[in-house]
This record gives sequence, C-alpha cells and structure tokens, in this order.
Amino acid sequence: MVAAAHGLDSSQYTFHYVAGWALQAVDDQNDLADILRTTGQRVIGAASLILEATRPESSITDAALDALETDVRIQTQPARWEHVATGQPSGSEPSATLSPPIPPTLSR
Repeated sequence: MVAAAHGLDSSQYTFHYVAGWALQAVDDQNDLADILRTTGQRVIGAASLILEATRPESSITDAALDALETDVRIQTQPARWEHVATGQPSGSEPSATLSPPIPPTLSR
C-alpha cells in the first residue's frame, strides 16, 4: 500500500508473499479468514501511519490530473454514449455533445 502510494508497483510480489504466508499460518485455532482479517487490519493501520508521515503534499498538477481523470471517466461511460447514437436523452445526465469538455478552473 505504501509502495503504491509512492508510485511503485509491488502488487505481484505482495500478493504471492501474503498468500504463501497466510496459508502457512493456518492451524487448528486460526482459519484462513481470521488470519487475513486480523493481519489486514494491522497492515492497514501501519500503512496509514507510514503514509501520514511520507505522503507528499498534493500539488496543483495532482488536482488537475484528478479532475481530468474524472472527466475522462464520465465521458467514456458506455451508458452516456448510448443515447448519443440513438438521439434519446439519458435521464438525469446532461445532454451529450461530441465536443470536448471544458476543463475546470484550477486555483491554489
């Protein structure tokens, strides 16, 4: 979790490590679900503390990228484009146009 927050992909390594460790920890008193739940809670707590101390402040660039990602996600929703092809309104969504969205004004 900490590595991902800092832009490092450790997902494959982490998954295999945790899965192997968890299977070895199963015994008569602890089933796999209990082990994963209690360990997961401890890991999330520790990761939160580490991230509080190490996560860099958000910049105006981060805010712009987040806004752009949201706009792209909205513009590429299949339901949104269905009504463009048929000419039918899509309920409560704003009417679709083929022009690009106007980016929000960013301020510090």
